[in-house]
Amino acid sequence: MLEKDQSLEVGDQLHGYTVEKIVPVSELSLTAVHLQHHSGAKHLHVARQDTNNVFGFVVITRFQCISLFSFVLLYNALNYFSVL
Repeated sequence: MLEKDQSLEVGDQLHGYTVEKIVPVSELSLTAVHLQHHSGAKHLHVARQDTNNVFGFVVITRFQCISLFSFVLLYNALNYFSVL
């Protein structure tokens, strides 16, 4: 999503997203960039000079209307990411 040498500032527009917040995390040598899409979707981009890329996603479920598929997907995702 971000180009290697691209610098962003709060309020910048990028692929339909607006940069909401930029937080440098010096302990991990990275920068967290919080973006919000015009559709309402939120995105947390972790910018780091590292060739080992990781992808993750979060599914928000409402427990009063949870389906078996949603439960299985959420359960497997939580188990997968807890072992990393």
